[in-house]
Parts: sequence; structure tokens; C-alpha cells
Amino acid sequence: MKSFSVRWGCVPFLLSLLTAYGFAHADTHYASTTGSDVPPHTSWETAARSIQTAIDAASEGDTVLVGPGYFEENIVLKGGLAVEGSPSGATTIGASYETAVIAVGVSRASIERVTIAGPEQYGGRRHGRGIHIEDCTDVAVRHCTIKGNDADGEGGPGIHAVESRLIIQDCVIEANECRVWKIRGTGAAAGKAEPSGASGAGIYAMGSEIVVENCVIKGNTAGSGGGGIFLACPGKVCSITGCEIIANEATEGSGGGIACYCLGEITDCIIAANQAHGDGGGIWCGDTMRIQRCIICNNRAEVSFLTEGKGGGIYYRAGHAGAIINCVIAGNSSAARQADGVFWEANANVVNCTIVYHSGETKGSTGLRVGYPAEIYGTYENITNCVFFGNYADLYRCRATYSATRSQDEVEGEGNTQEDPQLRVYATCEVESVGSYDDRQATTAIVCKETIGDDSLYRHMFVQRTPYGPTSLIAGHSGNELLCYGRVSQDLVGETLEITDFSLSEDSPCIDSGNSEAEYLPDEDKAGKFRIYRGKDEWRVDMGAYEYNSRRLQVSAVEPTADAGYMKITWNSQLLPGKTYSIYFSPDVLTWTLGGSKIPSRAESTSWVDPDAGAFARRFYRISAP
Repeated sequence: MKSFSVRWGCVPFLLSLLTAYGFAHADTHYASTTGSDVPPHTSWETAARSIQTAIDAASEGDTVLVGPGYFEENIVLKGGLAVEGSPSGATTIGASYETAVIAVGVSRASIERVTIAGPEQYGGRRHGRGIHIEDCTDVAVRHCTIKGNDADGEGGPGIHAVESRLIIQDCVIEANECRVWKIRGTGAAAGKAEPSGASGAGIYAMGSEIVVENCVIKGNTAGSGGGGIFLACPGKVCSITGCEIIANEATEGSGGGIACYCLGEITDCIIAANQAHGDGGGIWCGDTMRIQRCIICNNRAEVSFLTEGKGGGIYYRAGHAGAIINCVIAGNSSAARQADGVFWEANANVVNCTIVYHSGETKGSTGLRVGYPAEIYGTYENITNCVFFGNYADLYRCRATYSATRSQDEVEGEGNTQEDPQLRVYATCEVESVGSYDDRQATTAIVCKETIGDDSLYRHMFVQRTPYGPTSLIAGHSGNELLCYGRVSQDLVGETLEITDFSLSEDSPCIDSGNSEAEYLPDEDKAGKFRIYRGKDEWRVDMGAYEYNSRRLQVSAVEPTADAGYMKITWNSQLLPGKTYSIYFSPDVLTWTLGGSKIPSRAESTSWVDPDAGAFARRFYRISAP
């Protein structure tokens, strides 16, 4: 269900309903490096010299405000207490050893706007975990920077959570490392180093329900699985939304960016330039997760003594209920040539994805490979409405329906095409210089000879070197400088790059060629626009991650009518047979009442009139498309 809310009489706005934890704050206590340290520390003048002293003076429902400065200490959170650093982000907790922030057995605690890192004179690194959360409920970590932490044991030098429920929101988690080594036994294995329990360098969660939202998780290194994020939470619901997971590494394990064994979703994320010395360079998934509206690009799976290195972009172990939907999967690689793009053991669900530019030298190098194909093992395959292009082989040991591939043998059903899918190119630019890059495949700067254009237009696009295949993913740009994820060599100087987001051009044979009744067919495309929208001649779903020339479900007008007290709400809609909408109203965005249901779609905009709006000082509306 797609829904949004507006307040009448105001400019329409999109309301995102996020998990949040609020506190009825009673008192405020202060901590400052320049305070006089006089209890109960209820002003900046009498502020405690340490954060823990201020916490100890506070009670449930209170807030602890921390001034700018470096606090070399370990703190323990209380239940019902909010700890907030300086709005400028200049509050740093940097205890040299052990865990900087601990929460055990507490509920409704939060920490915000702090940096957890070592002092600059020690290179910004510290030995110990950043945050440890255990047996807690409703703990929030917001607007924090957690970087340069090293930890032994079970891993999780950034954030380590056990049997808890928490949200991590708007944080930067970078350059954390966990490497634990032991020497293997005798014979052929004698003297070999083997990782032990060093997982999840950025975020580690065991048996927890966790929400990770709008975070940057970059440059973390785990000795075992999950370079960026490791979720070992079977039966628990976890979600990762709106995150950039970049240049993380699992040095001897699977899941360079993410290793997850849980239920839930990975949505609207960029997962790029990660590396696993094991399976799943970008993502390793071992349970029923839905991966949707993501860009999975330039990740790599390497061979290790544990695995063959399958699935450069995604390795999926789970069965029928998992799915990859509306994703762009591009330019990944696998050392074992066991599916550079996606390796799915069995029961694959891949719907409306664009899988391109996996161009290794052997047959095993494919866009999508299934380990236990349906025609041999009697398993399940749902590979529908996808675009495959520029791969050495598009599909291996599986077949697609309603999809664009190079070979007729790989597809069945109506609307298939072996033609060029005609992906749209927005611009070209000639490379003037290439900035330096490191072995971790971090962000690279490419300077072009001409100004490229509007930042918002090109954000999160893909650059390909013509005619030689992919180069890297753009994080954004300013003027003529492209900021790319991935290893980019100096020999690009003088070359021409093409900039595209892999949407369909007006000549694409993939427009109006998909199956509108496909299982797992989403309501929206990769860009959050209507999934079924009129393309050339009919209302039929397109192939690939983007619907051609579509629009978003959003309010276009909120205006009074000629009748006093009446308010007319108009929104973008789809003229699909039988398409209806529902509208709800609320005085406070907490409780909602159904105002109208089964409102038929009327062309490309639909309206509803509220006759009672004038009786309220304010009223919020929510429109949904079942």
C-alpha cells in the first residue's frame, strides 16, 4: 500500500512514518569540559565534567545535553534517558580501550549527535567497541559518527547488539575493523590463519530486531562475514532502508557489504564497491529477505579457503518467499565466475530488475545463475519482467519470462525481446583527469572537460566507458567532477563516458512488454513512480527497474471549493481498469478515520472533497492505493 499525508491549507508535503522513540522530558542535565561540576548539573555553568556523572544525576524521562569537546570515558546508558551531543557534531567520546557506550537491560534510551572515535594524535583510532547494546528494547542511535574502532571477540566494533530491539538512524559508521585470528591444525591446514568470530565491522546484531535507516556505512573491515553489516537474527524482522553501504570488506567470509540471516527488507540502498573473500560481494542472504529498489554495483566475490566466491553482487541462499525487486544490478564480479550479478541457490524470485554489464570471460560469468534449476530439481523460479544486457551470459541454469535477453533459449512467454533494450543515455563527457584511489575501492574523482549539469539529475547514476563496458557508479557530482564508487584507472583520461540510470529510452522494445500479473509485482518502480503507467499504446508494465515516463503518487493540489468549509484534495493517479483510492483524515497524525473508500481513478488526476474540513483548525489527510 502506498500512502501519503497532507495538512489542509498548507503546501502539500510527503509524510514519512518512521519508527521513533519519544521522551516526556522532565529535567535537563548538562556535561561540559568547562563546567563547574556542581550537582545536579542543571545548567551549563554547573555542568558535569564527565558525561557519566550527568547521567548518574538524571532520572527516567530526563535529557542529558553534552557540550562540544573530547570526553575520554566509558558511559552506561539509563532506561528512559536521552543523551544528546552538541548540534554542531563536535562531541566526541573516545575512551582508548573497552566499549565507549554501553546499554544493558534498559528500555527507551537514546544517544544522539556524538562521535565515537580515538583522538587525532593516535590517528583517530581506538581499541574497543563503539556501542554495545544487550537485552534492551526501543534503543535509538541517531545522528552519530562511529569510526576507527577496533574490537576482538564476536566482532561489531562499530555497533554490537544482542537480543535487543533498536533503531540506528542518520549515522555514519566507517573505518571500523575486527580481526580475530587463530592458527589451524595439522596436515594440509597447518599454519593457516583462520578468522574466528570477527563479523560485522560496522554493525553486528545477534537475535535482535533492528532498523538501520539513512546511514552511511563505509570502509569497514571484518575478519569474517559481513564487512559492513552482519545480522544473525533468525526469525526476527530487520530492515535496512535508504543507506549507502560502500567499500566494506569481509576478508575471510561472505557478505562484503551485508551478511544477513533474518526476515525483513533491504530497501532504497546503494551497495557498491564492497568485497568478500567468500560468497556475496555485495550481499549474502540466508533467510527470507526482500531486496528492493536498490543499486548493487561494482562489488566483488573472491575465492577463499572456505568458499568459491559466488555471487559478485548478491548471493541468495533462501527459498520461495525471498525476492529481489526493482533493483539495478551492474558491473559486479566473481573470481570463481559463479554468477557475477546474482547467484541464487534455488527458488529464485527476481522481478523487474535491470541486470547489466557482467562481462567475465567464462560461461559461469553471468547476470543471474541458479544453483538448483527447476527443470532438474523441481524447484521454483520466478524471473520476470527483467532486462539483461551487456553480460557475457545473461542467464545460466534458469529461464526468464517476459524479459529482455540475448538468447531466445533463455526466455519464454509473451513480449520477450532479443533486441537492444535501448537504455537511456543522459549525457556524455570526455575525461580530463582521474583522482587517486586506494586498494579498498573507495570514492574516486573523475574530472571531465565540460560541465555536466544539474546535481539532482545525475545523482546515483551509472557511468559506462564506451564501448568497453562499465566504469563506476556516481555518488553525485559538482560541475564537471564525478564522484564514483569503485576502482577507476588513469587510462580513462581522454575517453568518453556515458551517463545513464538504466531507465528506458522512448524507442525501447521493453516498454509495455512485461507481465502485469506477475507474482511480486510492486506498486512502484525503482524511482518510486507508478509501476504500471501508459507507455506507448497501452497500460501494461514495462521490463526492468524503471517504468517509462511514469509519475509519482503525490498530492497536486489542496484548495477550498466554492462551498464554505469544503476542501478539495487532488492527487496524481493511474487510469487503470478498476483502480481505486482511499482517503483518511486525522487531527494529529496519530489516529486516522476513513473519509472515502473505493474512489475511482479519473484519468491522471483524481479528487475528493471533504465537506467538514472547515470545522477544524487543522486536518491531515492520507491517501492510499491498495
